[in-house]
Amino acid sequence: MRKTIIVLLISLLFVLSGCKKEKEYEYDDFSDHYLDSYQSVYEIKGTYVLYYFFEYCQDCNSIKQTILPFLDTYEELPFYLLSSTLATDENVYSDFFVTPTVYIFEDGVIIEKYFGTPGVKEFIELNS
Repeated sequence: MRKTIIVLLISLLFVLSGCKKEKEYEYDDFSDHYLDSYQSVYEIKGTYVLYYFFEYCQDCNSIKQTILPFLDTYEELPFYLLSSTLATDENVYSDFFVTPTVYIFEDGVIIEKYFGTPGVKEFIELNS
């Protein structure tokens, strides 16, 4: 009986240790990468990635656990996030109309766009 309990406890320990929960990413985890305005996007020099999202967008939230872990380890280019709800200025730019979107900018000019969830997944596949 005692052996059975010990074996069950050891088995339970292995099962529980194997059920490690992966990190849940949140947009706020990347607050140091946030841009505060649409205008600021065009003022950055060099080549960089911009992830544009709306915090209440169903697609943005469904792709969040895919794009954020990717960006967390992405080292090829600097990246920034622009939230349509947190931007301090009005969106008067025709470039920003679909969320989620990944843009590649070079000196303030868009050189690549990846629209919607399929586009974001394509960007990740091309850069993994």
